[in-house]
Amino acid sequence: MPHAPNLPGPQLRRSPKLVAIGAALVVLGALANIYLWTLQGGQEVLIARVDMPRGHVIAAEEIQVAKLSLDPALRVIPSEKLDEIVGQRASKDLSAGVPISPDAVGGVRAPDAGNSLVTVAIQHLPLEPLLPGDQVRMVLADGGDPMAAAVVACPSSEPNTCDVQVPSPDAHRLAQSLNLGAVHLIVEPEG
Repeated sequence: MPHAPNLPGPQLRRSPKLVAIGAALVVLGALANIYLWTLQGGQEVLIARVDMPRGHVIAAEEIQVAKLSLDPALRVIPSEKLDEIVGQRASKDLSAGVPISPDAVGGVRAPDAGNSLVTVAIQHLPLEPLLPGDQVRMVLADGGDPMAAAVVACPSSEPNTCDVQVPSPDAHRLAQSLNLGAVHLIVEPEG
């Protein structure tokens, strides 16, 4: 049987031009990938590290920074404002792991116009903690009608003590009853 001759194969030659184009495409693809990744990287925002009830004074260790991709319609506090948030009161309940919105901080402590802020020491507070905004009635030692009040703050550092906002004309009567040591508190239902 005759044997087929061994012919040399075609010479493959790389064109330097095609090699340069291929390398440029790889580099462009990598740069485009990096650019798209940074676009979708999100923004650094403040989130609650722990649950905080409304009225709570926010401490630095209770907040953390997280980089999140968020819908632009959501209102959040950017991480650059951390120093502005520390020391403010939560005006809403804050849940751990949830971004903090601007309207959730900055509860105002000053009384509204026509009202006074009175610190009240009460022997028997309700078992459920009082929170800022809770409506209460104060039963005073003078035997008069109970006085409507709104809780402003009940610091955990001073048990059985709350700051309440009352109409200015009633503040003097409340202070006199406090001196007698006979003030009782009734919590009003919400709504």
